[in-house]
Amino acid sequence: MNLRRLTPIALLLTCTTLAAQTLAETPPSSDALVLRCVVHTQVEESGRSTREERTTVKLLTPAGVRRFSVLQFDYDPETSRLDVTGIQVRHADGTTTIVPPASMVDVPAPKHGIYWPFRKRLAAVPDLVPGDVIEWSSRFVGYRIAYLDDDDDRFVPPQRGEYFDVVVFGSDLPIVEQIHQVDMPPGKPLYYGTFGGPLEITVKSDDAGGTRYFFRSADIPPYPDTVAAPPRSDVAPKLVMATLPSWREKSRWVYLVNEPSFAVTPEILALAGRITRGCSSDAERLAALNRWVAHNIRYSGLSMGPGEGYTIHPASMTLADRAGVCKDKAGMLIALMRAAGYTETFTAITSAGSRVDSIAADQFNHAVVAWRQPGGSYLLLDPTWAPLSRDLWSKAEASQHYLIGSPEGETLAVTPSSLPSDNVLNVDIHEEIDSDGALDGTLKITARGAPEDSLRRMFGLRPGPFWQETAATLVSSFSASAVTAPLELTEEQVLDLDHPFELDIEYSDKAALPLGLDQKPPAGPPPPRVALRPAAFTLFLSDPKMADHLLPETLAGRTVPLATRSARTLRFHQETDLPGKARLVGWTDVKVESPLGSVTASARIDGKTLSVDVELVLGSRFVPVASLPDFAPVHAAATSLRSTWLVLDFQEDK
Repeated sequence: MNLRRLTPIALLLTCTTLAAQTLAETPPSSDALVLRCVVHTQVEESGRSTREERTTVKLLTPAGVRRFSVLQFDYDPETSRLDVTGIQVRHADGTTTIVPPASMVDVPAPKHGIYWPFRKRLAAVPDLVPGDVIEWSSRFVGYRIAYLDDDDDRFVPPQRGEYFDVVVFGSDLPIVEQIHQVDMPPGKPLYYGTFGGPLEITVKSDDAGGTRYFFRSADIPPYPDTVAAPPRSDVAPKLVMATLPSWREKSRWVYLVNEPSFAVTPEILALAGRITRGCSSDAERLAALNRWVAHNIRYSGLSMGPGEGYTIHPASMTLADRAGVCKDKAGMLIALMRAAGYTETFTAITSAGSRVDSIAADQFNHAVVAWRQPGGSYLLLDPTWAPLSRDLWSKAEASQHYLIGSPEGETLAVTPSSLPSDNVLNVDIHEEIDSDGALDGTLKITARGAPEDSLRRMFGLRPGPFWQETAATLVSSFSASAVTAPLELTEEQVLDLDHPFELDIEYSDKAALPLGLDQKPPAGPPPPRVALRPAAFTLFLSDPKMADHLLPETLAGRTVPLATRSARTLRFHQETDLPGKARLVGWTDVKVESPLGSVTASARIDGKTLSVDVELVLGSRFVPVASLPDFAPVHAAATSLRSTWLVLDFQEDK
């Protein structure tokens, strides 16, 4: 059978039989199975596109029924028109139910942080049971990224004449067959690339002199959401398409479309002077400007109307509103930097948390600032990530693609990788246990890089009255019944970004160990043995930011990379003064090393002092699938510490 000669409708008919055969041969364990997903996109010379989609899903479990009992279609009325053209259910008993599109409701999409007029259409699908097959079709006209401003050219993309799309072949459900067809008008080339896995590709001329591109994949496994993993678009097969031949054209367009937003008004000029007054170096001035924007422009997406979504609000508007999303905060900083004399400052676009592939399609979700230094190299600043951070550029944005919008045009670049020595957490613990088993202790915590940002934000992003609760939560990770002393932490300390953040926590636990050592044990019985859970084995090791590389319970069977915030080093030193002599029972020091990281843990008793030292090193922000077996022993050793207790065998003083 030559699938290349079949139209999408013919393919739908053909795939019904193929899907049924696949189900019979290999029944999946998922809640539902996508039998087919067919998309046909027609691109006009202007770049406007019409996308027709038909999806067929078989429901396998009650959970699958619940998931598809309401269908949701998202759209933006400013950039697109969405028509749901059909919904039907083929029931397991052979009957068919048609859901009329008129029964759908159109409601505003829930909003938080970004208050743009996105909407959704909802369709209730009644009387579903496992075994039913549900099919829906839709027609989408327009552009899915930015707002538009010309009613005569409704739904034409802002970069007129250009088209791009990113298509992921896969979902959290298994897919029998997925097809994507794109029809381009005569004379308009399409540059495309496939990433993450092969696709069947056919390219041929159509009857109108244009070009038809046909992409297909079959028997696609599920890509479920996985903890500490890159987005699905980075692991599943992906098709990236664009009509732009290179990133330089995109760079120049980003520069031209946003340049008017950086006009320096008298108010901005005066503000820049006030912010940088007393600064004696570029480093001080840039830090002052970046921090001002970070802390004085609230992250809140207010719509300016035409151009929203791809152009930056005028800096004067952002200053007046004291609000904006990442692009507007970047624009505010650019205007302030130019007012302060840094005229070679431009916007840059990046993708926080996901990869940007080589095709010049818009794959970005974040905006930052780039200053061209006198030597020609660029320095990146990010006011969106800068709140309560001493860094101009977050250590959590290492190894990340970016594109600078400049008049000459730039190429795609990658931020430098961070090292474990760039992101360090140091914890010093001193405890004393008396003869009744009561414990008094002190934590002294210091950090730099990404761990410092996380530590400072634990307190700085919460009102002061909740700081005591935050400290108690940290202590409870190793001593559930401990009580923390009043925290001596001031707002000035939290907001002081000129010095490293230090945190001291005092705590006590009246029943840490049931020793009873103040009474002489009766003759005959062996010396008492007790179990102690060292703070160095648990503190921060379950924290989703400090130790996100330990969030997966196991790496066994993992099929996606491990993606974390940063490379890092976590160090713990603990000294516990004991009420009597003791020896460790059954303890063996831990030392596990690999090129991707290491774990060392030691414990010893000198006289009446128990000393525990732990160091965890994550060598890289990402651990590829091929390297997971090498990293697995490190991961296992680190996670096992969280459930490890030290057994102490106390002896009578001689």
